[in-house]
Amino acid sequence: MFSQKIYMHTSVDNINVDSKGDLWLGCQYLLHKFDLLTGDRWTGTTQVLWVRFDAELNPEIREVLADDGTLLKGSSVASVYGQKMLVGTVGNQMMMCDLLAF
Repeated sequence: MFSQKIYMHTSVDNINVDSKGDLWLGCQYLLHKFDLLTGDRWTGTTQVLWVRFDAELNPEIREVLADDGTLLKGSSVASVYGQKMLVGTVGNQMMMCDLLAF
């Protein structure tokens, strides 16, 4: 069984594994700014991280998306299919992105 700790320096919510075995993490980099509900508005930051392990199980980590909540509030999950990424939130938002660098 594989077990390894990796300190991400962010608040990871959900992890998805793509068809290549890479990890896509839905995160909130400023969790203290997350407020479940303020009136009828969700608040919070958005961050998506990509993690790939080499043959020695060393992680390569890239930040794919970071937003202060202007585009998307409170990300919780990221999923990839081909060159498209869907990012969902703990609220009622979802965003589709083109992955130009992957």
